[in-house]
Amino acid sequence: MIGISIATKWEFDATLAYFRVSPEERIAYPYGEYFKREMNGKTLLFYSTGVRKVNGIGANQFMILRFPLTKVIVAGTCAGIDPRFDVLDIIVPAQAAQYDCTVKEIEPLLKPSFIVDLDLAKYGEDFHTGTIGTADRAVVMWHDYVELRDNGLTIADTEAGAIAYIC
Repeated sequence: MIGISIATKWEFDATLAYFRVSPEERIAYPYGEYFKREMNGKTLLFYSTGVRKVNGIGANQFMILRFPLTKVIVAGTCAGIDPRFDVLDIIVPAQAAQYDCTVKEIEPLLKPSFIVDLDLAKYGEDFHTGTIGTADRAVVMWHDYVELRDNGLTIADTEAGAIAYIC
């Protein structure tokens, strides 16, 4: 079974609409709702998590403990940091890092203990890759963008790096 973790309400609502999920198919759990679909012989478990690291970690740990998930895909939108990529490009991170776990004034922004390498070898090379950075705040200020870009991040969000850390 493959878990599809979706943070925001509007992204989950769009998923419900895309798959034409009826109210009867939606099951409530402590972090939101989930539903299942079969595709290409695989069971997919789509679930809402709520935004930010604590919600993402809690919801994913809940699902990992209750379902036989063989992988978790964090699906959704993020901030584009690397200027080589365009809006709507799909990025599959090779690394996930939490960048709000340091004292920036005296430590590097990206500490090795908060970086997770993700093995993409079995998925081919038919996609863009890079490093996703996660913090409990959105990238909205120009100086934040510059700092992340200068530290080699490709994209940024508020959940994926923390979820990778527990998976």
